[in-house]
Amino acid sequence: MAITSNDPRNPKLSTPNEMRHPVYGILEADSQSFKAGELVYLSSGAATVCASDATKVYGIALKDATNVTSGNIEIPILPIYPQDDLIMQVSSGGTVEAANTTCTPGTNYGLVVSSNHHTVDSAETSTEVFHFERELLKADGSADYWAVVHLLATVAQTLIE
Repeated sequence: MAITSNDPRNPKLSTPNEMRHPVYGILEADSQSFKAGELVYLSSGAATVCASDATKVYGIALKDATNVTSGNIEIPILPIYPQDDLIMQVSSGGTVEAANTTCTPGTNYGLVVSSNHHTVDSAETSTEVFHFERELLKADGSADYWAVVHLLATVAQTLIE
């Protein structure tokens, strides 16, 4: 499946009882080709797509980047805070897998990015980005690829800068 703008497989913010507003006024960094829905961080104040095992995460891009080197556009971003419930797929090396058999609640995991698809990396526990809270199951109780995670405070750029 090719990634399109705002691909439904990318991370989603699911913090109950809170209305989160996008942050405006941030321009895309030069030569960015991320899609809406991808995780981004700020590099010199400009929106830059997160790579695998990112050390900073600001939020979720709400608009596609234009991949230009000048005349960069504004990218609205939905900020992510450590207390937020973030719903993400789990994978190993970019291949999605059942969250209930590959991750352990209370363990920290890395990020893997493969073809514009951002997932929790069940094989990476040395570069910690997300705290695994629990798996999400399908309506019939069977395993699914989705999990609830929290962004670690040490990675949350919304708290650092």
